[in-house]
Amino acid sequence: MNRVTLQSNDNAAEGVLYMAMELGDKRWKLVFSDGGAKRRHETVEAGRRMQLVEAISKAKAKFRLSPEARVVSCYEAGRDGFWLHRYLVSLGIENQVVDSSSIETNRRERRAKTDRLDGVKLLTMLMRYWAGERGLWSVVQVPNVEDEDARRLHRELGSLKKERTRHRNRIRDLLVAQGLRLEPNCGFLQRLETLTLWDGTSLPAELKGELERESRV
Repeated sequence: MNRVTLQSNDNAAEGVLYMAMELGDKRWKLVFSDGGAKRRHETVEAGRRMQLVEAISKAKAKFRLSPEARVVSCYEAGRDGFWLHRYLVSLGIENQVVDSSSIETNRRERRAKTDRLDGVKLLTMLMRYWAGERGLWSVVQVPNVEDEDARRLHRELGSLKKERTRHRNRIRDLLVAQGLRLEPNCGFLQRLETLTLWDGTSLPAELKGELERESRV
């Protein structure tokens, strides 16, 4: 990795390279511009840092920018978290992690939370942002590594509680499908042994096994 070629520089003559990143599970779609009308599209494998560095260098060459030209970038907050932001900053890139829910959309369109903006629109908004339209979106305040790690236990506890709720709801649904109402709380496994169906027959073996497994998760 050649950090020198990616460092920002205050010399305006060197120009600015804009980069919007559309992050997928397998591929990252990159869209570049020097602020003009032309766009350059590149696709790299997700997480491949050197491919990303090479794509940036090629884009600078394509737009005839100096190797030391300033680079500004953005991506939507999501599964990739903040490591990528830290990596980009280490290269001298001025990156923004954008809060997806804050991004402007056409009021006639309904945008699901899982929908992500395509790279071209994200790039256009990035250029508008750096032109002074700071109200376009909300920028996520990236915590340092220590602060992020300190939050992990609380988040883990929250995730475990949600998982427990899902399993309990699954147990309730399985029982209701057989005409039974029983709360999956303390003593559930003991009471499960005495449960019978509407006609007095025992619970089917596979159903009983599934209920036992769900209750132990």
